[in-house]
Amino acid sequence: MIFHWFVISQALSALGMIFFMMASWRLRFNKRSVGVVISISFGSAIINYLVIAPKVGLAFIVPLLSFTIIFCFLLGVFKKPRKIPVFWSFLLSMYANAAPFLIQIILLYCSFGFFSAGALKQHLWRNYLLDSVTGLLLFGVTWLLNKYGIGFTREFDKLQFKWEKYIIPPVIGLSALSFSSIILVMDYSDDASFSLPLVIASVILAALFLVILWFAIHKEKEEFANYKSKRKGGNLHWPKNL
Repeated sequence: MIFHWFVISQALSALGMIFFMMASWRLRFNKRSVGVVISISFGSAIINYLVIAPKVGLAFIVPLLSFTIIFCFLLGVFKKPRKIPVFWSFLLSMYANAAPFLIQIILLYCSFGFFSAGALKQHLWRNYLLDSVTGLLLFGVTWLLNKYGIGFTREFDKLQFKWEKYIIPPVIGLSALSFSSIILVMDYSDDASFSLPLVIASVILAALFLVILWFAIHKEKEEFANYKSKRKGGNLHWPKNL
């Protein structure tokens, strides 16, 4: 695998996937969310390369990691115009990961063999092209959704519970610990030693989750400060669903 083409194509697909999910559910773009999306997309692409290149047997962790990162991103980063509760974060993460999969299935059957399984195995560059085309198609759909104001509208707060804010930081921290541990344990179990690419992948993975965790803690601090200010002013009314 060629590192730069692999990372660029994977990151392009991941960016398209996340932006499509955000647009179709009318989640507002802002500097914070865009910066984190770009970071986790390229970070995930590098991790995928470092994990798959030395150990193909670890490929199963890639879709699980993609789902978990998006899940934690929705929980930890989004604040405005609405918070995304645990239940909806789970569903939206599944929705986001299903989009590129369905597009690639369509491309596989409609490309007259160009993206067939045999062609992808024989010509490595077609795998990069497939991921890139998938990302560009998702960007195109995202643009159309934004231009014509198409998308789902849900009152996410109706399925939000008071205890959720206490479990978000532990969930993000445990996710980082779990995936890093799985990578290192499976690496060590093969030959009783650690390979440098997988150690680097674990470090990058932990860093990505730490970024999301920082945003989650910062968001809770802002909400607590807002709560205190409203309480002093006597205008505080907790939503009934909390």
